[in-house]
Order: sequence, then structure tokens, then C-alpha cells
Amino acid sequence: MTKNSSPKLRKQLLLAVLFLAAAAARAAGSHHAVDDAAILEERQCQFESWIDARPKGERLAHLGTSCRAGAVEVGLAADRSRVPGTADVQVVGPQVKWATLLSEKWSAGISVAASWRTLPVSGFAGATVVVPVTWRASDTLSFHVNVGQDFLPGQPNPGRSGIALEWAASPQWSIALERFHENDAHFARAGARWQASPNVSVDISRAHGLGAAQPSWWTLGINWLFER
Repeated sequence: MTKNSSPKLRKQLLLAVLFLAAAAARAAGSHHAVDDAAILEERQCQFESWIDARPKGERLAHLGTSCRAGAVEVGLAADRSRVPGTADVQVVGPQVKWATLLSEKWSAGISVAASWRTLPVSGFAGATVVVPVTWRASDTLSFHVNVGQDFLPGQPNPGRSGIALEWAASPQWSIALERFHENDAHFARAGARWQASPNVSVDISRAHGLGAAQPSWWTLGINWLFER
């Protein structure tokens, strides 16, 4: 970014960086920040979408799809943010995820994502690498731990991390609680998932910034699992 860049352009580029870091490495089939160490089954694909309702009229909309391809899961996603007073910011990019069982209860993997801005200016927006580890304490209770880093052009490369608990309260309902660090800030989130059918689920959650100046927001999402 040059010294002659306008304040409005600098704000737009900063928004692209922030939304990239918030959206590049989400859990498969969910908007949650902490990923699980699992991938889709053979011949399975998944479509996911969600929208964040943030303070002061800010919005983030996400569309993504992924499929199992051999030993990995390959996906493509697009995120579009809207902040009053600035042009919309849109980023698109691929994600590749690998995971393996370490034992009956433990699994681990790695996820790599990259994004490119398409609006309001085009260019490479950054990349994210995350290592997820999952412990399945029982058939209904799982714990996830993530460690990773964002790689942002022309910006510091902040680390990211998180812990999460997933509890299947019934065949139709599950609860997720997470604490995560990204964008050099700390957040907590509580969410619920309704399994509307064997292949369709609906998510709702509330995220809360743990710093005085950090935002809180609601997210509503829908996921569709299908065979190809």
C-alpha cells in the first residue's frame, strides 16, 4: 500500500484482511471458528452458507462448497462484507483439508486456505494454515483444539488458536461452545445446530468479543450434505 492511498481505500483493504482472517478457516459445514479434525466421507460433498449480523449495520455473507477428493477435502468459498459508508468487499478462494485417525478417540489434520479480493480492488488477500486436533470423549461429546497462523500481504502475520466443545444433546440438536483468538483479539461463542433432516442442518450462534472494543454478533447458517 503506497503513501498516496486514500483513507477510504485503506479502510476497504483493512476490511478485506479482517474478513479474510475471520472466514478463511472455518469448521467444515459450519461457521464456527474452531475446526474439527475430520473430513467428508468418500463421494460426499457439502454446501454451506451463513450470514453474520454485526454491529452498526455490518454484514458478512458466506457461500461455500466442498467435496472429498481422494485423501483430502477440497473446497471453494466466497465471502462478501458490507460496512455502511464503504464499498462492499468480496474475497474468494480455495481450501484443502486433510485429517487422519491417530487412535480410536484422537484425530489430527491440517487445513490450508487462500483468498483473493475481487471487490473493490483485486489482488491476493492472504492465506491461513490451521492444525486441528480432536478428542472424542464419547459418542456424544467431542473436544477440538486449533493452532494456526494467517499470512497477510503487507501486514503482520498473526497467529490464531482456539478450543471448542461439541455435545450432541439429541439426534436433532447439538450444542457448541468455543473460545478462540484471531485478528489479535479474543472471542467466545455459543451455538446450536438443528438437524432438520439427515442431510440438512441449520446453525445459530452468538459470538462475543472479550475485549472492551471487540464486537459481538449473531450468525445464522444452513448446511446441505449430498452424494456426488
